[in-house]
Amino acid sequence: MSRWSELVRVHVVIDSCRQQPSFGLQDRQLRHKSAAAIRSDSRPLFSRQISNLAITALVPPRSAPKRLRNINKMLLIGLTGSIATGKSTVSRIFSSAPHSLPVVDADHLAHAVILPGTPAYTKILKAFLSTTPGLLHDPETDPNPSPIGPSINRKILGQLVFGTSEANKRDIKILNGIVHPAVRMAIFRSIVYYWLRGHWAIVLDIPLLFESRLDMFCGVTLLVGVSPELQLERLLKRDAHLTKEDGQKRIASQMALEKKKQLADVVVWNDGTKEELEQEIARFLERYRKGRGSFWTILLAGFWPLTATIMGWRIVGNWLKRKKKDERLNKKE
Repeated sequence: MSRWSELVRVHVVIDSCRQQPSFGLQDRQLRHKSAAAIRSDSRPLFSRQISNLAITALVPPRSAPKRLRNINKMLLIGLTGSIATGKSTVSRIFSSAPHSLPVVDADHLAHAVILPGTPAYTKILKAFLSTTPGLLHDPETDPNPSPIGPSINRKILGQLVFGTSEANKRDIKILNGIVHPAVRMAIFRSIVYYWLRGHWAIVLDIPLLFESRLDMFCGVTLLVGVSPELQLERLLKRDAHLTKEDGQKRIASQMALEKKKQLADVVVWNDGTKEELEQEIARFLERYRKGRGSFWTILLAGFWPLTATIMGWRIVGNWLKRKKKDERLNKKE
């Protein structure tokens, strides 16, 4: 019998024991008995060590750390919103007490993946350097000096993509084709990291959640919205160097709020006070936290082929749901 098939057999046996209350075994007794059985077998040391780890993950005692008991109860919350709608405020509410959820910030990752020396940095220079004066910072005034090379001037890069002209649309497509794959990989690594640490939910703070179609990987999507007038007012106050026309162009370059509302599962309006916003987020989390985790999540952790199949089925289901929403929106247009 191969190491893999033997490991799967051990997982299934352990899960079967866990769902049978008639055995009358406490968690600690079950762990002790299972570990003793593995130590007495004749399998190689490597296989026995992996099985011991499987027991620890699959049959955590009631006294185990919370991160171990919650390792299979994770919800992906897709957080999005147009520019200057208050998405960052909602993100801070999620990450602060009493919620203290990990937030994966796509904007922060987008900064990191284009640092000097990265593959995306090289591709951006190849695509835009010859036609974009000032794309790179002057080495003497570079705010992020690096021995590898000057960093990209994000303001100049932003001027290329914020607009509605055909040239802007072409540049947006090229830039997204470079940055999005790198950001997706960074997001995936972050999800795995926080999943292993046992968080019950992870917030994916992604401005272009629907545009990049990453909503298909989320358990629930949350849109932060405000009125158009307040959005422009906040943008000009935040970025004082922008003219009113520049602000309107930046807003127009993004997917319309009305379309995002049709795609989102939940919409939170940020037209009121911060206290009202905090109450909305608390109600949202209370609603989606109920029912997290079950015997089946434990079983899935021990049988990875089934886990992959169900995850794939969920993604296909989300894709079909998104396709229907897109079709309805196209008919309205």
